[in-house]
Amino acid sequence: MDATIVEWMAANLEEARELSQYLIEKRLAACINIIPNVRSLYMWEGKLEESREWKVSIKTLAKHFDSICSSINRIGSYEVNAIVQMPVTHIDAGYIKWMHSSIN
Repeated sequence: MDATIVEWMAANLEEARELSQYLIEKRLAACINIIPNVRSLYMWEGKLEESREWKVSIKTLAKHFDSICSSINRIGSYEVNAIVQMPVTHIDAGYIKWMHSSIN
């Protein structure tokens, strides 16, 4: 199965939209969901931080992971971007066909 979901936490809606539009226009992603108002807690430079972030869920093909990572690191404002790839083990046949036609 070559479908995958890449998740990334954006610092704000503007960079989430910028990345999403870029990836769709470049045909690196079939569909992207932007989920607002995610609360994140993490340690940064020895201090507990809490931030409001935007979760970006990118439906794509595994072969585009490196290009998506490069795009996120170029567009994203964080020094270290949380980029996670999750392989899809099961998917509707019609949806994967649509993904291939949207991306390739």
